[in-house]
Amino acid sequence: MVHLYLGTYKDRENKKQIIVVAVKDGERVRYNTGKKTTEALWNKEAEMIRKTHPNFQFEKAYLEKVKSRATEFVSRCENGEMRFDGANFQMYMNETLNREKRKIETLDDFYTLFLEYEKTKLNERGEKVKNGTVKKYIVNNKKFMEFEATQHKKFKIEEINREVLEDFQKFLTYTKDHKAGQVHKDIVLLKSVLNFAERKGFRINPDYKTCKPKAPKVENVALHYDELEQLRNLDLSDNPTLEAYQIMFLYGCYTGARPSDFVKFTENNITTLPDGGKAITYHAEKTGKKATIPISNEFHEMLKKRNYTFPKINLNLLNRNIKKICAMAGLDRRIEIQYIKGGERVTETGKLYDFVVGKTAKRTFVTILHNGKNGDGKGGMSLVEIANYTGNNYDTIRRYLVNTPEYSQMKIKNIFDGRKQSE
Repeated sequence: MVHLYLGTYKDRENKKQIIVVAVKDGERVRYNTGKKTTEALWNKEAEMIRKTHPNFQFEKAYLEKVKSRATEFVSRCENGEMRFDGANFQMYMNETLNREKRKIETLDDFYTLFLEYEKTKLNERGEKVKNGTVKKYIVNNKKFMEFEATQHKKFKIEEINREVLEDFQKFLTYTKDHKAGQVHKDIVLLKSVLNFAERKGFRINPDYKTCKPKAPKVENVALHYDELEQLRNLDLSDNPTLEAYQIMFLYGCYTGARPSDFVKFTENNITTLPDGGKAITYHAEKTGKKATIPISNEFHEMLKKRNYTFPKINLNLLNRNIKKICAMAGLDRRIEIQYIKGGERVTETGKLYDFVVGKTAKRTFVTILHNGKNGDGKGGMSLVEIANYTGNNYDTIRRYLVNTPEYSQMKIKNIFDGRKQSE
């Protein structure tokens, strides 16, 4: 099945792009025909320009040709000759309409093809890739275009080697003022685009693969148990908006869910365990794995107080609001953070609330479960047990554990004190 329709955005002349969409087994792929028209000159029912269009005969012939080629693509996919995805659709249409030579030359040209593929491909669970993933690539493409402007050239795909990527790293570090973690992510994203180009048969310079920036080790923060209580006891009933962010962040602290998961919790996530107890059960958005977290007494009291409801919050505003809330709760413990910037280790000091973000909820959950309420390891769970409960693997959980010098000192003291008592 093939359709023609107008895009969303208007240009300065109030014209919209004419898009062709091919549909197979419920999946949709799109192609920009390169033609534009106004809504007044478009017949939505007929999926064609109106006869009043000044170039009606010429434009109609071209659009019919586009529709015919798109229909051929669907037919070939149904016959098993081609895979039905955005990248193949782009290539087939460019080739049959004799546009591919003009379209795919620079990395910027290729990025258009790659983004079409990302919008239509399926992940390992058979679901479409999230919009957030596509946006990361769009931002990455814009950064590389800014880098190209500083180099006064447009890079062809085969020109991108290790030296170019290292120069891009320097641009991100010194011009964009990115920390090492963000620089690492941007290089990895760009390399994934080049890997895709290689798989699709484009000529690339394999030297780019030798550029392997190391992800920096960052000392993250987690709330101590008494700080978690401070946050829970903060009364924000006079500010329902901030109270909603406080409640959902606390729910994350008690379940170990990522922000992208706990902001979506509803009463449907509350389940009953075989022993009659209650639990929060959800499938992690990132991994698709199921997690079942028993509801503690403290967590149950919070749910009961709110009649087992879950307030709605904006994930994009979580980090900003939770810093404000933690400051109001008096979470001002002195914190020292170290990270790599420009190849050098940078130390940044501040108060706890300055460094709290959405993911701090999961770090708090893992750290308190492992280290115990008093932070001395007594009564704590092993990381393997925590991984099994949360549906994560061991390495992932280990990265969320925040061990402080105080914890290590208490462990040493407890071991030696235990030895003395046994003697």
